[in-house]
Parts: sequence; C-alpha cells; structure tokens
Amino acid sequence: MKRLWTKDRSPCRNQRGQMTIFIVLIFQVLFVFFAMVTNVGLVVHEKINLQNSADIAAMYGAQKQAEILNAIAHTNYQIWQAWKMLAFRVRVLGDFGRTEHPLRAALQSGSLAPDTEWGDVNFNPAGPNPPGRYPPVVCVNHPGWMSDTPQLDNSSTNICKSSGGELGTTIPQLPNVNIIFPPVDAIVKSVFNDLNNQIQDQCEGAGGTNWMAAAKFLVTYRFDVYNKLQRIKQLKEKLEAGLDIEGNPIREGVEKTLRANLTGAAQVQNIQWINPFDNLSPDYKEVWLHPIRVHPAIFFVNQQGSTGCNGRLNALYQLIPNSGINVPGGSSRGLTPGHPLYEYSLERSGSFAPWSDEGLLRSTIGVEKNPWVMIYSGVHVSTRARKPFFPVGNAHDLRAKSYAQPFGASIGPWAKAGWVSGAFNSSGEKIDKQTPEPWIGDGAAPPIAEPNVPNFSRYPGDPLGLRSRQALSEIGIAWRNLSLAPLKLNYYQGQPLGAVNGGLGESDQLTKRLEALFVAPNLYDVTYYSIEPNALKLYNERDGLVPQNAANVLPDYSDNRNTIRGQIQDTALRGLASGNIPYRIKDWKHLLTSWTASNPSEYNTPSARFGTCSSVVATDGSPTAGDCVAGGRTGYSVKLVSEEYLKLPDLNLGGTAGSGAILNPPGS
Repeated sequence: MKRLWTKDRSPCRNQRGQMTIFIVLIFQVLFVFFAMVTNVGLVVHEKINLQNSADIAAMYGAQKQAEILNAIAHTNYQIWQAWKMLAFRVRVLGDFGRTEHPLRAALQSGSLAPDTEWGDVNFNPAGPNPPGRYPPVVCVNHPGWMSDTPQLDNSSTNICKSSGGELGTTIPQLPNVNIIFPPVDAIVKSVFNDLNNQIQDQCEGAGGTNWMAAAKFLVTYRFDVYNKLQRIKQLKEKLEAGLDIEGNPIREGVEKTLRANLTGAAQVQNIQWINPFDNLSPDYKEVWLHPIRVHPAIFFVNQQGSTGCNGRLNALYQLIPNSGINVPGGSSRGLTPGHPLYEYSLERSGSFAPWSDEGLLRSTIGVEKNPWVMIYSGVHVSTRARKPFFPVGNAHDLRAKSYAQPFGASIGPWAKAGWVSGAFNSSGEKIDKQTPEPWIGDGAAPPIAEPNVPNFSRYPGDPLGLRSRQALSEIGIAWRNLSLAPLKLNYYQGQPLGAVNGGLGESDQLTKRLEALFVAPNLYDVTYYSIEPNALKLYNERDGLVPQNAANVLPDYSDNRNTIRGQIQDTALRGLASGNIPYRIKDWKHLLTSWTASNPSEYNTPSARFGTCSSVVATDGSPTAGDCVAGGRTGYSVKLVSEEYLKLPDLNLGGTAGSGAILNPPGS
C-alpha cells in the first residue's frame, strides 16, 4: 500500500524551536528596558535619599543653632530677673520704711492691697521737703531691717518715715509679733527686740548707710548683669563661628549626619554647610544682638545737715561732695570719688562698643535680636549616582539643597514695638511701658523722672508695675508665711563683689527667700521670654563657658530653689500663686508654650500640649527642652524652609515697622 504522507526529516526543513530566536531577541530588548528602569530607579532613589539626607543634615545644623539660641534666651531672662530684683530692692525692700507703704499693712493684716496706684509722685531731689509724695527711696534705718551699723543717737524720730510726703516724722515700729503670731517662739521675739534696739533711733550717719545700701543694690545688679552678658557674648561668638554649644564645629556634625544617611555606594563630590553669618556684613555682625541700655534713677534718704533726723532726698548718681552727706568714716564706706563702690555707682556715658567690658558694665535690661538677621542652616551637596547596567559614559551628577531654621521661641522682647529693615535697633513705642527709655550713652543723662526709676510690667499692657499697691504688698503674704523675722543688711555684706563670683547672696536667709519669690516668672515674662525650667542640665553643664554648677549661670540663687521650676513651686507654697494675684504663674508647666509640629507639614501650638506635661523628665534622665518628655516644650523648634523664602523681599519681620528682606540671604 502506498503511504499518503511521509515526514521530511531534513534539518533544513525542521521548524521546531523557531520561537526561541524571537524570545532571545525580545529578551534583549526587555533586558535593555529592565536595565534602563533599574538605572532610572536607582538614580531616583539616590536623588530622594540625597535630598532626605540633606534635609536631615540641615535640620541637625539648625538644631545646634537652636540650642545656643535657647541658652542665650534663658540667660537673657536671667538679666531681666536681675532688673526685677533691682526694682524690688528699691521700691519694696528699700522703700517700705514709710508709714504708708502697702507692704507694712500687708505684714500686719496678711491681706493684699487693691491693684491701684500708690499716690502721686513729685520729683524734686534738691529740696529737703518738696510737696507731695517722694519717689521710691532706699532707706534701711528702720525696724524692718536688722542693721549692721552701730547705734548713733537716741532721738525719738526715724529718718526713713514719711507722712504726707515729709521725711523725718515720728512713726510707729513694726507691729509686735505677739499680736500677729501668738505661737511664735521666744527666739523670734528676741530677734525683734534686738532689731528695735539697734535701729529704732539711728539718725546720725543714716544718710551714709542709706547711700551704701542703694549703691550696693545698683552696683551688684550691674556686676551680675555683666556676668550674664559675658556669657551671652561667648554664646553669640560660638554661633557666629559656626560652633555648637559644646564648642564643636557644626559643619563637621552636618557632614557626618549627611554621610550617615546617604546610601552606601553614593559618590560624594562636595558638601557645603551654609553659615548665615558668612553672608552678613561686618556692620551688622557686631550688633545683630546687642544690649538694651538704660539709665536708672535711684534715690536714697540723706540727712539734712550733719546731725538730726531731717531727711533729704538725693539721687544716687549725684556727685557725693554736693549731696550734703557728712558721715564719720565716710571714705571707708565708699562715699568719696575714687572708691570702687562710688565709681561703679555712676552710670558710664559715652559710645562704648556694645560688647566691650566698658559697655557690659552699663545698666542693661536685656538684649534684643535684629529680626532682619535670620539664623538658618543651609546644606549644599553633590554626588554621583550609580549606573550598574551602564558602566560606560559619564555618571549622573546629583545635587541637593536644603535649608532649616530655628523658630517658635523668643530671645526676649525688643525695647520698642517695631524694627525697620536695615536699622540697628528697634523703634516706635516701648513694649514694656514701665521700663526706662533706652539710653545709648551719648549726650546728657535722662532726666530724674519716674519712668527711670526701676520698674517692670507684671503682664502685657500693665499700666502700673510696681507702682501698684497690690504689687508692693504681695511679698508681705510670703513674708508672714515664712517667718516674721527682720530682713538683714549683712545679707548684702559681701556685695557687690560677690555678684562677680555668682549669686546675689550666699546664705539661706529670709531676705534671699523673699527675693527669689518676687522675681519668679509672671504673665509678662511668659509672653515675651523663652524660659527653661531647668537650664542647668540642659545648657549650662554643656557649654564649657563657666565652671560647672557656678552660681552665675543660675537664676542667682544657690539653694534648692535655684531653678525657675523651683521658684514657681515656691510661690504656690508661700501663697503667691492664688487667684488674688492673677499675674503670677501658678504651675511651672505653664512655661511650656513653644511651638511644636502637629504633623511634618503643619507647625502650630497644639492645644493638647500647650502649657501641659504628661510625662516629666526623671531626675537621672537625659535633659529635654522644657524638662518634659510628653507634652509642651519651651525654646526653639526647627523646621525646613525654602531658599526662595529666605530671599523674599517682603517678609513680615519688623513688627509695627513693616516688611522687608533679610540682611543675610543665601548666596549674598
């Protein structure tokens, strides 16, 4: 039978495996696409990684800048506390010898006076008995003070007292402790008896004693502020030099942070950290942060003539030979030109460089920062991307820029409400209307007038400050709650030189406790200052600028209330944080009012964290801004900003003075 079909076994005509050729060709095309996609993916990945790494590095640099700014801010608040202390010593401790002083009534009754102004003021220091009431004066020759001076006569009048504005009238002693506190023990009674015996009738030589107390108040304040300004100066220089708070170059930390976050195979070509002060002209570099100078008017009660109890009002900075002081041994007390206490009690005039020693020894209420000098951290970096499937040809060059800045806190208020772009200082209306007018030191001294007597606001818009009866009487509540013992002049015996070595007093006495309570934060302070509850661990033990635990880096108290947090807690314990004193801060957690991020792109003050802390830093825990682990915070936060933002011509930074461009934009 004939076969109808036969298989052709010729290799040339075999069609099996013909798709393999197409598969091989397609695979090559697919491999090219795969390699292209992989290369592009790696480049995109490295670009994203590079930008993220630059962002992290820029934020690292800004965080190191923020730490220094926070340390400056807290030290600036300590200067403000020193000013408050001076006002307290003059208007409360120095002046409460007058019969009408509200503190005297509070000591007797334990009740606050109303928040109204205490009398009219007539400033005429040349006359012995000008009409009206005298300004706040320093006079410590009365039974409220334990004097370290000898009894000089036995007259029945006291030079510190006033009635209807006249000095030298007979006044009653402080109330007997048996009436106020029946259970007070015999030791306290004995102290009061000794006090009355020592001070009751001291008239001869009283002018010299009062001058010495007033001069020590003022010079101690200046020396203490000098210490704080020296520390701010050193921190300022670190910031300008691109160093962190420990003194390490920020640039090195930025580079290490960047490399640690880059992918391992990235070929880094160049890393540049942008220090904002490199873009600032020398004219502004010296004064972008500068002290606010004032010329305080301090008055004391002098004698009218060499003997007797007729009082005469004198300004502290009037020349002593013309002030009528006639005290045996006056030169040993510093009452003559050439004596250090006398020389330093005079306000220095002239145009001193703002950060020179001569300039730092002038009266200062704080420092103000130029808003047109912006603090920021910039990172420019370039790398070469990997191309594993395309080894020939040039590598892709990748570049990234990132900028971050500290934000959300304050070094302290300006002296005035506006700052014109390009100006060296603020202008317009004073922010705190109770402080003296800023004085640069040139020309005639400011007039002897009420606005130049040390004073401060208790809350924003406060019309009275320490002219308030309530403010003058409140410390009487704490005084009664502590002990109705007298104040002690020997508390200031080591001053003013003691202020150079830190602290305004070293012994644990009633005087010190009352001063610490009075300068604790109030509503005005929280509004305008970034206040760290425990600055010692967070900043002062790390900056290397002063010996560890030195008193002059604290709020000037070297006992267990040496932190702001301790001061606030003590005000509550001593009855000063009640609802009757609304401007007092009642809880240290109310300092936690700085900005935080609700999410990576939104910065605000979340209501759930504002002024609260649900988890406090443990005693042996790592320090954290605000002394709080979970909750609010204090001080500067850090956020990313664009280069375009830093170069905008109409930034609203000048308060009431309007908008403008910053003085140190990138690339300038």
